Amino acid sequence: MREAEMIAMVRKHMDAEIRKDIDGVMATLISEPYYEIHPLGLRIRGQAAVREMYKRLLPGSFDHIVESRAMTFNTGDPNDLWIGPDGVVIREFCIVQPPGGEPFEISEMAIFSFQGDLLKGEQFYCNEPLTKLFRGALGPEFTELPGVQRIY
Repeated sequence: MREAEMIAMVRKHMDAEIRKDIDGVMATLISEPYYEIHPLGLRIRGQAAVREMYKRLLPGSFDHIVESRAMTFNTGDPNDLWIGPDGVVIREFCIVQPPGGEPFEISEMAIFSFQGDLLKGEQFYCNEPLTKLFRGALGPEFTELPGVQRIY
């Protein structure tokens, strides 16, 4: 897959996330995708588990972002994008302003890997404020679902 095609697929995936279109997100993935969320230490495998992850994460994901340096929102720095033979890495930063609270920065690095023309999976690394948001959105029982595994 050429670089431009990989970037276009990542863009299609992220655009579906922004629209909170879970079917659109899932259409960018292979039949047995995987995700790793660090530092939560979770691996999520398979269509059902990944779909459930998105059902829990997407509803409030972008609601209180007031500033971004992120490819997701087309405000990223080209220097925060790396392309390899089988994948794309992005680094992003956003400022979140929760209602009645102090603003805080979230940051992430996402490694997208490909299989053919689709995304095989994503390894996601984030700072503590974003980890806390993920933990709250997923809920404590998420780790008990089929396809969800603690890797550390």
